[in-house]
Amino acid sequence: KLFEYMSYGKPFIASAMPAIEEITGRDDTICLLRPYGDAAAWSDALARLAENPELRQTLSEACRAKFLHEFTWRKRAENIASLWASRYPEN
Repeated sequence: KLFEYMSYGKPFIASAMPAIEEITGRDDTICLLRPYGDAAAWSDALARLAENPELRQTLSEACRAKFLHEFTWRKRAENIASLWASRYPEN
């Protein structure tokens, strides 16, 4: 779901878990990360998004830009081709 939200530029809240942090970073610039199971922190983050249109816009733009820069099918194919070329330069 993270990639779907990012591709549409939708601000979101996610659990602060290593696999998610690897994609979004840890600094609340792509999404709001909150501890898994911490209902109060999630509630606060939801209220923060609801009450702050500027934050929603900033997160929306940032997550969309990160998706386009790193996670499109074209970008993934370019990364694979580059890796292949570096490992097998004669092909």
